[in-house]
Amino acid sequence: ACLLDPGSAACQACMTTSSCAAEFALCSGLTDNDGDGSFPPFDCNDNAISVYPGANEVCDGLDNDCDGLVDEDLNFTYFTDADGDGYGVDVTGVPGDCDQPVGTATQGGDCDDSDDTVYPGAPELCDDVDNDCNGETDDNAGDLYFTDADGDGFGDPSSAVLSCAVIPGAVTVGGDCDDTDETIHPFAPDPCDAIDQDCSGGPVLTTWFQDNDGDGFGNPAVSLSDCVQPIGYAPEGGDCDDTNNTLFPGNGCGNCTPTEQTWTASHQTLLMDAINTCTLTCLSEDAGCLSACLQAEGVPLGAVCLSCVEDYQNCYFTNCLAACVGSPEACLECQLQSGCFATFASCLGMVDADGDGWWAG
Repeated sequence: ACLLDPGSAACQACMTTSSCAAEFALCSGLTDNDGDGSFPPFDCNDNAISVYPGANEVCDGLDNDCDGLVDEDLNFTYFTDADGDGYGVDVTGVPGDCDQPVGTATQGGDCDDSDDTVYPGAPELCDDVDNDCNGETDDNAGDLYFTDADGDGFGDPSSAVLSCAVIPGAVTVGGDCDDTDETIHPFAPDPCDAIDQDCSGGPVLTTWFQDNDGDGFGNPAVSLSDCVQPIGYAPEGGDCDDTNNTLFPGNGCGNCTPTEQTWTASHQTLLMDAINTCTLTCLSEDAGCLSACLQAEGVPLGAVCLSCVEDYQNCYFTNCLAACVGSPEACLECQLQSGCFATFASCLGMVDADGDGWWAG
């Protein structure tokens, strides 16, 4: 905010909200009583947070911008507002300053200034009046009616219409998630099966996978169906080793399955580009950022062991950060000499036989 115009109101606001100004005042021994980031004698009223050089002038009887003038250059148009609804008649507009005349409004557009239920944006009522001044009468007014094709007393939400008159055959309660079946509707009995009878989203018969190592992913070969998660089971399968809680989809080592090794062997460029992008993206993010970012960059879930990636990142930051600034050649040489590439390849189950940083395993 301060780069292009250090004296701007945006810069002043940023300095204040970020606490930069407060820390500067404390360090310098200056006093900023109102915390607006400006100090006497430049701040002409250090007891009002809305007063400092460059502040926006507002109608408050103060010299907000410290230019020696009060409420200057503030111009408004006032409209006659006979019904007091906050909107006046367009053709009555007159110019004015901060002293608003009694019986006026700062907004026009009132299409009936004798009725305080009529103004732009007013709720439409069933009264044969254009309440919201949009040129239509009783539009979007009344009660919601729903089509009830199966006659269970609950209607299809997608069929909702507003009407001031009763619609024959329609109902005023929606929420029916299957309007072709009278046994399916809100509050219907809902046994444990594959159908959501009460339209609540559950309970619905779900497949659960045995999770012996408690890592949140189960053995795809051992599953059961139930409406409630059984103890020792997980909602997702795909665990390649259900005796090791450090191996699971998204954190499965390269030798976890032949499929994962095959992908890693033939996609090194994509993998390294993704790691470079995600290293910067996830510098200050939570632990789940790396996995999500790699997937967003095209690395399939479970195709690379996250612990291998993290070890590689640590090696890079510890040994090669300085070398990698502005010189790809020096960066590559450093990672080869420090063993970052070799250790990474080995961790993934890859083989870099010639030591050039590219594997063929």
